[in-house]
Amino acid sequence: MATSKNNRIKLSTVLKLIALLGSIASIFGLYRYYQSKSELQILEIGKGSLFSRQNVKGYKIIYGDKDQEIQNIKYYAMRILNSGGQPIRETDFESQSQIAFLLEGFDTITSFDITEKEPADLNIHIMFEKNSLKINPLLLNSDDFFSINVLGHSADDSQVNLKIEKFRIANIKRPKVVTFGERKESFLDKYDKILLFLTAIIGGILSAFAYDVRRWLVQK
Repeated sequence: MATSKNNRIKLSTVLKLIALLGSIASIFGLYRYYQSKSELQILEIGKGSLFSRQNVKGYKIIYGDKDQEIQNIKYYAMRILNSGGQPIRETDFESQSQIAFLLEGFDTITSFDITEKEPADLNIHIMFEKNSLKINPLLLNSDDFFSINVLGHSADDSQVNLKIEKFRIANIKRPKVVTFGERKESFLDKYDKILLFLTAIIGGILSAFAYDVRRWLVQK
C-alpha cells in the first residue's frame, strides 16, 4: 500500500516537473517570438480647430508677408512608436527614403514641435512643405518613440486627417494611423503580461512539487 502511494506521488511529481519545464519553454519561446517581430505604430493623439473665422466675429488673423487672412487654424498631434522587439535602423529605410505624411484638411503647415521623445537624445530630422510632413531615416530601438504637434491653416473647416504618403522600411508593413484607444500593446507590454501569467503558473507548480517531495521524504 505504501509502495503504491509512493509510486503515485512519484508520478505526480514527474508530471508537475514536466509541466514546469513546459512553462519555462513557453516563456522562452514567446520571448523569442515577440523579440523577433518588427513593428511601427502611428498613433493619433489629438486633432481639431484652434480658431475659426466663422465662429469668431470682429477678429482676424494675418499670416505671412502678403498679409494673408487666415480662416481656420488647426492642429494635429501624433506619436511614432517602435512597438516591435527589433530596432529599426537608418539602413532599414529603403534607398534612404523618408516617411512622408499628408495632412488632409490643412492648406499649409505653419509649424511643428517635437513635444516628447524617448530616449531624450533621439536624433530626429523633420521637414514640412505645404501640407506634407517628412521624417528622415533614424534609429528607433524597441519602445523608442517621439511625439509631434503640427499647426496649420486652411480656407475651410474640414476635419484634419493624417494620410501616409510614403513608407518603405524593410520587414515592416505600412502601418495604419490609429487612435490611442485602438493602439496595439508594445513588445514589452505584451511580454510583461505573459511573463506575469506564466510566472504565476510556475509558482503554483513549484509549490505543489515541493509539497509532493516533502510527502515522499516523510513516507520514506
